[in-house]
Amino acid sequence: MSALPLPTAEAMPRAAAWRALGASVRGAAHVQDGLPNQDALLLDAAAARRGRVGIAVADGHGGARHFRSATGSRLAVSAAREAMQTMLSAFEAADSTARAEMASIALPRRIVQRWAELARAELAARPITQDEWRRLQEADGPDGVARVHNNPLLAYGSTLLFALALPGALVLGQIGDGDLVTVDADGSVRRPVPPDDRLAGQFTTSLSRPGAEHDFRCVVREGALARPALVLLATDGYANSFRDSGDVLEMSQAFVAWLQRHGTGAAEARLPAMLEHATHHGSGDDITVALLVGDVASVPVSQRAGQLLAAYGRDARWTSRRTLRAMVWGAVLLLAGVVVWMRL
Repeated sequence: MSALPLPTAEAMPRAAAWRALGASVRGAAHVQDGLPNQDALLLDAAAARRGRVGIAVADGHGGARHFRSATGSRLAVSAAREAMQTMLSAFEAADSTARAEMASIALPRRIVQRWAELARAELAARPITQDEWRRLQEADGPDGVARVHNNPLLAYGSTLLFALALPGALVLGQIGDGDLVTVDADGSVRRPVPPDDRLAGQFTTSLSRPGAEHDFRCVVREGALARPALVLLATDGYANSFRDSGDVLEMSQAFVAWLQRHGTGAAEARLPAMLEHATHHGSGDDITVALLVGDVASVPVSQRAGQLLAAYGRDARWTSRRTLRAMVWGAVLLLAGVVVWMRL
């Protein structure tokens, strides 16, 4: 999906270029269960080269009550695109205080309003069918049916992570789970968006929740911090493919090493296979990653990042806790089978 049809280059002052790349892959478990990819991706490589670009990823919740969340995630990145496009000029003209207010209030409100409009239009054009109500009743009982009756947008529930880059400022935000990471010019790795302590277990905030605009966590980076070497947005299937969620930070720096070694063109070509590897050896979930790449050439990377990048090729780090448990239980069952066979 394309993003941000911006004013012509002649009409705007020249800005430092970015490279935008990303990929979205269907989860291994979704392939096995016959489910679609419920993630969505927003990129615009041409806009990135002009120095003004918005990228986004979204993760439809899945589950019984969110039976149209694959559509909901696509509507989420569309709403983000339209909102960022609409507010781009205002962000450029504003001072620091106004930018922070727009990022925390006006932009989330516009995204949520537009997403709800798109979801209601889709619902009007394609009402919930009797088969969908029946499957919801079977999977989630009367309570699930009542909740979707009261709020049909639940069917489209999705998370959203976005980044809007413009001269002198970088606007970052998210609602729900997923990872938003920056790698700065000095090699430091950060999660610049404030955490949400409510995101525990299977719970996530969502565009479909009433008052969703208040659940966004947004930040504006300015000055030198507006030009990190790398911005990474990822749906939660990515982090869940690691043994430890903290490995996402280390792997973000490994991405820098990867880009230094192979260049953006080769990295972009290899990214889908890398994510396919992750879902098949890790979470089994859909995985979507979007990258804004700045100047990575001189960024120092730790030896650990290089080791982690090498370990990827040996399947060492892309093994989730769930996969490890399955491997252990598989070994136990195999051993038990051997013991029983030997006694026969």
